[in-house]
Amino acid sequence: MATPRASGVDQYEMPVEAGDFRADLTEGLGADPKTIPFKYLFDRRGSELFDLQAQQPENYIGESENEIYSYFGPDIAKSLGPGVLVIEPGSGSCLKVGSLLDVLEKPAGYVALDVSKEFMIRSVEILAERYPSLPLVCIAADYFHLEPLPGPVAALGEKRLVFFPGSTIGRYDRGVAVELLRSFRELAGEGGKIMIGADLRKSPEIARDAHHDKAQVADRLHLNLLQRANRETGADFSLLKFRYDAAYNDDENRAETYIVSMASQKVTVGERTFAIANGERIRTSVAYQYTAEQFQEMAEDAGCRPVGLWLDSRQYFSVHLLEVL
Repeated sequence: MATPRASGVDQYEMPVEAGDFRADLTEGLGADPKTIPFKYLFDRRGSELFDLQAQQPENYIGESENEIYSYFGPDIAKSLGPGVLVIEPGSGSCLKVGSLLDVLEKPAGYVALDVSKEFMIRSVEILAERYPSLPLVCIAADYFHLEPLPGPVAALGEKRLVFFPGSTIGRYDRGVAVELLRSFRELAGEGGKIMIGADLRKSPEIARDAHHDKAQVADRLHLNLLQRANRETGADFSLLKFRYDAAYNDDENRAETYIVSMASQKVTVGERTFAIANGERIRTSVAYQYTAEQFQEMAEDAGCRPVGLWLDSRQYFSVHLLEVL
């Protein structure tokens, strides 16, 4: 059932599959190499820091994406037509959807989907000030476990566009990325479309530096991850004994981020204790890069047909328009 707000933003909830942070952390620290799942970066403070990192000058994605929507706006609007209902899984701060809404002809509405409910609601309420006449909806949901849209939301418009900006699709291995695209295909429905960003192959130094900003926002993001682990799982990470790092994996064509141990130490999570060597890295995320052709092949494997492609002037980033088959 919807919960109207004074801002005109309606709220819904889909069942969210709660992750077991302690179990996932225990499994990750027991693996070789050690990992902590990317999704645990995003408590409320982590979401704020992630968005701040995206605005740093080293992070070319936002600038490249804005250039694409600014320069190719009329072409994008023509490809989509009027009356589109925009649905954004993992909406976060909703910073990027404005670039799309500004070029669309009479969009039918905007639907934000995110697991971070409070952060999403606050972001959509800010968006409502910019688009006071546009129907806006928040749905607390995990985009890996989506259900059909609530009836009143689906009734906003039959022409659906699933909008997945940035390079979030690159956070997942190919098999998972294909499954995610299939989930978006179901959400868009027959005749619907998916607009999705994908990072392009480029100099490894540029890709690595995008995750290694001089303001050290990425460092604070990962420090927050350890603080969250201590607070929510009872872990005993000593924050002074870890640092952040990023590197590029040439074999896998992806950037990787890590928490690096600065001493031989032990970390306890619940009843288990893990030995961590000096210099040992705990991987927190990956960011795959594709050629445009590679990404289109992956989209076709997911049951989508590429119908549009736009690149920025430096050819750092791509925006793909996919049609549901």
